[in-house]
Amino acid sequence: TFRSGVGRKVVRALKRKDDGITHACVDFLCALMQPMHDNFDLRQEQLNKSSLLSNEGFLVQLLDVLKQHIAIGTGALVISALLDFITFALCPPYSETTAGAMFDMVLKLVANLGRHLFKLFQHPSLAIVKAAG
Repeated sequence: TFRSGVGRKVVRALKRKDDGITHACVDFLCALMQPMHDNFDLRQEQLNKSSLLSNEGFLVQLLDVLKQHIAIGTGALVISALLDFITFALCPPYSETTAGAMFDMVLKLVANLGRHLFKLFQHPSLAIVKAAG
């Protein structure tokens, strides 16, 4: 299907470990989770979120990218995009279209970031500090 084909392409692109490609992929995922235009379909948004958040292994891979960039202090655009991804899954009003079980799973995975997440409050970019809050 189209959805699984897109998923394979995103996973393959993330494996390249190129910051520009990673940022573009995460930005693409954010656009699927929360369209930033006036004519979005709420049901399609829910389906997209369901597809993206249902694979725990995929989410762990995304959060590992976040953890690696936080640990070595690189990839501000990637960090910012991943924080947007987390925001669209967990924070109101975006979280209203996130299924309860998926919300709980994402929250647990983000909580497992622990100190890495709090390290963002010392990031030189104020946009990242604000997004981490």
